[in-house]
Amino acid sequence: MLPTLVAKPPEGDDWIHEVKLDGYRSQIVINGPDVRIYTRRGLDWSAEYRDLVEAAKALDVETAIVDGETIVTNDAGLPDFAALRRAITRRQHDLYFVAYDGMAEDQKLYRERPRIARRPAGEGKPAFALMGEPGTRKYVGSAFITLNREMRERLWKRVQEHAGPAPEGVKRQATTWVKPGLKGHVKHLRGEDKLRHASLLRVQEHCRR
Repeated sequence: MLPTLVAKPPEGDDWIHEVKLDGYRSQIVINGPDVRIYTRRGLDWSAEYRDLVEAAKALDVETAIVDGETIVTNDAGLPDFAALRRAITRRQHDLYFVAYDGMAEDQKLYRERPRIARRPAGEGKPAFALMGEPGTRKYVGSAFITLNREMRERLWKRVQEHAGPAPEGVKRQATTWVKPGLKGHVKHLRGEDKLRHASLLRVQEHCRR
């Protein structure tokens, strides 16, 4: 599905809106042990996306087609197209695959279900968490919020409860800043100065308000 430029976005319940990510549209095709990733034009880029292929093999599905976007993020957690092109050849572990839609035959995802029911969870919720070093205000990188729907809703409630002012001199749109009081447990690539290939696993309160 290719985008069409219009003067303003369509309105009404017949439309579903997605965030435009600056990357490469990709499609993962899983057929047992055979996993391939194709470009928008149908080229087999499995060799170029070898780390993503290995990650897809770990999914608990026998056969599936997953539509999405391959991206790389910068330190602010935003897609960086220039970095994406470099990562494909030099830093495979920096690649992310953001899924938009999927179909499978083993009841993990359903071909018969409408698109809105297949849509990944977390509409209207932040995609990234900007992380600070414990006990300081030092920014250490961003982490994908990969929690399930229930945990994302609980996280959003806690974020709202701990909402605070932005750090002095820092301006980021669509960001809710949090006062000290929440501790995030993050899985990330080791051996880097800042968080790389990071995902937020859980959040807990670690000090009094």
